Amino acid sequence: MQSEIVWMGLIAGACTTFAGLPQLIHVARKGSSDDLSPLALGTFTIGLALWLVYGIAIASIPLILWNAVSFAIYLGLVAIKISHMRSGSNSRETL
Repeated sequence: MQSEIVWMGLIAGACTTFAGLPQLIHVARKGSSDDLSPLALGTFTIGLALWLVYGIAIASIPLILWNAVSFAIYLGLVAIKISHMRSGSNSRETL
């Protein structure tokens, strides 16, 4: 039974983790992050970091694996957003 629960966690984590990947690809290809809220990105990324720490604390492989991958994806989005905000390419951007 425990093995099935771990597998369920791995599959669920894969689904939610890779949901952010199309956004990263879209922003990178489009060259614009106008539609991304910096507050939402920051809040979500902090939440992922906390889930990762929690997963490490309880030694949960699915939590560690998928939150580490999600954190990397969203760090990429945050980096692009910050770069665009500094360069002025998001002229309409407000928090």
